[in-house]
Amino acid sequence: MEFGEAARDALEREIQEELGRSSKAGRFLGVIEHSFRQKGKAKSEISLLFLLTIPGLRPSRPVQAAEPKLTFKWISLSKLAGVRLEPAPLRTTLSSWLRRSGSGWAGTIRRKSRDP
Repeated sequence: MEFGEAARDALEREIQEELGRSSKAGRFLGVIEHSFRQKGKAKSEISLLFLLTIPGLRPSRPVQAAEPKLTFKWISLSKLAGVRLEPAPLRTTLSSWLRRSGSGWAGTIRRKSRDP
């Protein structure tokens, strides 16, 4: 997200940049707090997930990225748990978040206990 940019707008902008397609961010699905190591360094991120509509894309057809360093691949929800997808909690939470009307939380970051 750029400074002052709404999360939905950032998602639509990134899809335009990375796929060269217009999109529409819809219902908020949930948030994931995720910690991981990248090239030996500790990192953490917060991912906001939205339902996204991209006209013209079909799971039966390959997705062509607008940036050569990127690759997009369709994966059915039933096979999601078996792929290396980050943030990792998506593998188990995405299906249930899509089925219900509320939003959810998942994370790999442990909350520190606090005194009352």
